Amino acid sequence: MWASTTGRHQGPVVVRVGRIDGAGRGQVRLIYDPNASRGTAVVFFVGSTPSDWPSSTYVTGPGCYAYQVDGSTFTEVIVFRVAA
Repeated sequence: MWASTTGRHQGPVVVRVGRIDGAGRGQVRLIYDPNASRGTAVVFFVGSTPSDWPSSTYVTGPGCYAYQVDGSTFTEVIVFRVAA
């Protein structure tokens, strides 16, 4: 689940995922908005009120992965590990 709070950013956001410690791929999807998908990424709009986006992440196997979240005024990288 992705969520936003008020104030920091309003506008389009792009979320991508990829493996950072070797070969492998990832894909993100918004559960209730299939039109948000752009290849292996999603694009959606963050408004002025708090909101959430039920989502899913698919990866090709165990390893170290990262989300890259891009807005018009920021880039955030969130690293996570998938265990077997």
